[in-house]
Amino acid sequence: LCIDFFPKGETAGAAVKGRILARFSEAVLEEADGRIGVRLKIADARSLLPWLRTFWPLAHLSLPEAPSLAARMKKDWEEALENYGEHPALS
Repeated sequence: LCIDFFPKGETAGAAVKGRILARFSEAVLEEADGRIGVRLKIADARSLLPWLRTFWPLAHLSLPEAPSLAARMKKDWEEALENYGEHPALS
């Protein structure tokens, strides 16, 4: 599974990397142009959803190799925001 993190600044980037490696010491990280690309070997990518949600507001996420997981995460965010009376347009 490949996950792209887009941290909001250098301090957030260090925090994101630290949290990734604390949970997945075997993760392969690649940094370029403000992006931290992470490769993980994981049997059930859906089990990552709760953990991935904890990165907001430190970083935006992209799941280029897992469009169904990205769609699920977007739907979950929309439902959560709706529950709080927020109605932003999510892309």
